[in-house]
Parts: sequence; C-alpha cells; structure tokens
Amino acid sequence: MNDLQFDMLKKLLEASEQARSKLEEMRDELRLLDKKLELHVQKNDYQTDQLKKIDETQGEILKEYKKRTEELEEELENLSIKFTSKLEELESKTNEFKEIEEKVKTLEKPQEFLKTLGSVILVIASILGALYTIYEFIIKTKG
Repeated sequence: MNDLQFDMLKKLLEASEQARSKLEEMRDELRLLDKKLELHVQKNDYQTDQLKKIDETQGEILKEYKKRTEELEEELENLSIKFTSKLEELESKTNEFKEIEEKVKTLEKPQEFLKTLGSVILVIASILGALYTIYEFIIKTKG
C-alpha cells in the first residue's frame, strides 16, 4: 500500500467515524424526540382523561339541574293551583259576607223603624199626658 492509498483509507476511516458519530448524535436526538413525543402523548392522554371527567361532571350537573328544574316547575304548578283555589275560596267567602251584610242591613231597618216609632209614640204619649193633665185641671177648676 502506498501512502496515497493509506491517506485515502485514513480519510475514508475518518469520514466513516464522522458519519458514525453523526449517526449516534442523530440517534440520541431521535431518542430525545421519542421521549418528548411519549411525554407529550402522556400529557395529552392525561388531559383527555381530565376532559372526560369534566364532561361527565358537567353531564351529572346538567341532569341534576334538569331534575331540579322539573321539580320546581311542578311545585310552582301546585302552588299556582293552590293559590287559584284559595283565591276562589276567598272570593266565595267575600260574596257570602256581602250577602250576610245585606241581610243584616235588611234586618236592621225594622229595628231603626221601631226605635223611631217608639220615640214618636213616646212624644205622642207625652203630649196626650200633658193634654189630659190640662183637661183634668180645667175640670177641677170648673167644678
């Protein structure tokens, strides 16, 4: 082997070593990227699981909200029915009270008439008594 061939082999060996070194660097970078990708996938899986849990929780909250809303609507309907019933009952009692009040006023009219009649009779009796006294006085003085 001559020097030229030896130099060529040496350069070829150096180039091969550089290529091997570059290949090792690239493998290390690929391993690092693979690790990063794996961590990223794990992070995404974790986030996906968290989103699923949040979605399930929101679903449960929504179901509870709908259930409570339906219960409140039913309760409101019942209260509305009770209110309407009580209002009708109150109106009925008010009408009954008005009827009773009318009857009482009708019954009080004769009592007022009797009071007035009693006063008139008392006045007439007083006048008659006074006239009788005058008549008696006149008869005693004449006779």
